[in-house]
Amino acid sequence: MIQNNQELETTLERIEHFQKIVEKLKVFETNPRNYELSAGGFLAEIDRMRLEVRHYLLINVFVDVNRLKQYTTELFPPSLSRFTSETVSTPIHGSW
Repeated sequence: MIQNNQELETTLERIEHFQKIVEKLKVFETNPRNYELSAGGFLAEIDRMRLEVRHYLLINVFVDVNRLKQYTTELFPPSLSRFTSETVSTPIHGSW
């Protein structure tokens, strides 16, 4: 399981490397059955690593929400915002 951004970067590099191997196998292996047997393990590993990447990215979104809120508040304090609760709370009525 991917634990940090460095491991994420390494996993993405491995995915790219394995994809290149599969592309070369496709060129050099003319027998479809042999290609399937040769590439199958690499494709399964690519799928597994992609799931790990997806899991890491989704988990970090939920874990880092509070840190993101803090960061955006530091960057854009409410006193600097053009949009206050008064300017966005009034609904616009009318037909579309």
